[in-house]
Amino acid sequence: MKETIDWEEMMASAERSAKTAARLTERSIGGVAQVIETQRRHSSELAEIKQSLAEIALRPQPRPSPVTTLASLPPPARWPPVWPSLWTMAAVFAAGIASGAYFVS
Repeated sequence: MKETIDWEEMMASAERSAKTAARLTERSIGGVAQVIETQRRHSSELAEIKQSLAEIALRPQPRPSPVTTLASLPPPARWPPVWPSLWTMAAVFAAGIASGAYFVS
């Protein structure tokens, strides 16, 4: 037996599909338009930046000052004392040995 074709349902389905396709196409075209506008804006900004960089490159640049080395600096007025730190290290070392000997015994 052959079934009868429901033409009305097929036409309604085709219309729904066409409306969905039209809506999606409008969204896609709107997105492309936004991308083109953004690209146009960025291109003009890039052109302005390039022009600014070209102007900066044409300006005379000041010569850098010579590098200051440690040998060219005057010595400090008074060197920091070394002996208190050595005495402190010796005291800590002796305390460490004494506490180690106490724990071992």
